[in-house]
Amino acid sequence: MTPDVVEIVGAGEALVRELGEMGVQVELLPDRLYAYTDRGQEVHRLVTERYSVEQCLLRRGTLEVTVESLRAELIRA
Repeated sequence: MTPDVVEIVGAGEALVRELGEMGVQVELLPDRLYAYTDRGQEVHRLVTERYSVEQCLLRRGTLEVTVESLRAELIRA
């Protein structure tokens, strides 16, 4: 479970590769990338300072945490 999601629009292959090398879980969608991490501020800063992207938003991953918690409850039941 990760507490932060960095939502990125306009990510290139180099950014995706660097996030993977950092051990960040990445979900690629047709129009954006979600990076799930416990180092949200660090990833957000990296993206905004080193890459030219259309949008980079840092938010708490509360929905993702809730889904993972519910999944764990179902598995235990």
